[in-house]
Amino acid sequence: MEKNNPITLCYASDENYAPHMTVSIYSLMCNADKSRQYEIIILHSELSEQSKEKLLRISEKFPNFTVRFVDMSTVHDSVKDRVSTYITAATNYRLFILGELFGDYDRVLYIDCDTIIEGDISELYDMNLEGRAIAAAEMVEARHYIRTKRALFYDGTPYNFTDYCTKILEIKHIERYFNAGVILFDLKRCRKLTSDKAAVELLNRKKWIYNDQDTLNILFNDSVKMLDLKWNYTHNIEQFCTSRKPTTRELFADARRTEYGVIHFISSKKPWHADVALGEHYHKYQKQLQEVI
Repeated sequence: MEKNNPITLCYASDENYAPHMTVSIYSLMCNADKSRQYEIIILHSELSEQSKEKLLRISEKFPNFTVRFVDMSTVHDSVKDRVSTYITAATNYRLFILGELFGDYDRVLYIDCDTIIEGDISELYDMNLEGRAIAAAEMVEARHYIRTKRALFYDGTPYNFTDYCTKILEIKHIERYFNAGVILFDLKRCRKLTSDKAAVELLNRKKWIYNDQDTLNILFNDSVKMLDLKWNYTHNIEQFCTSRKPTTRELFADARRTEYGVIHFISSKKPWHADVALGEHYHKYQKQLQEVI
């Protein structure tokens, strides 16, 4: 990857997640290589002018960053039903990275709003994908699901994770099932495999348990480079590694990191309304941001 090229980053948000996306973006800016140029593209619906203005004011303090907003209202209805209590329809906008909207881009790094970036994101962006279409990190809780044979309910029927992946998702490499919160797209290769229209059609074909994450895993199971977990370090790893059960600690021992690239606060418990592992990283940047603005 040519390291002189601008770095293109993508977030997707609605107004509810805008304050937390802003903290994530600020943390990214603070830790980014200042010799590089960055473009942040925000796919949104109903993002207020106040939220947009705040992000633009922050970007002015980082001259190597530009922020651009793309209103996704015209396509919102095509994905709006794929939500849960804490997953908004906006997260499904990342499927449109695969289409004409990003037709002029060769590489895009998508990042979820509920993250804190503690590393230099250019290190991830420049990564050699070794011929793969995307790069993403393991969904670590799958280890627990597989070992315990925990039931996941699909269409009212219980499946263990292995059966769900093989029989419902029909993917070959269960060990490559990834968390979709941080994805590096090589769009030249992605376009040879699929499109945004095909992805949205697949999303709406069935009521997948993990919504667009399942969709992306179906599309790219054969062409994903697995990232080191430091680039999508989900905070539940800390919980697994400090479990009272020795078997659980042993199962996740190799997943623990002490240096983080991206910390990802998955599930319904977020640091802005609960005491969660690694939440101090979020509060650090939130406090700094309040002083800056």
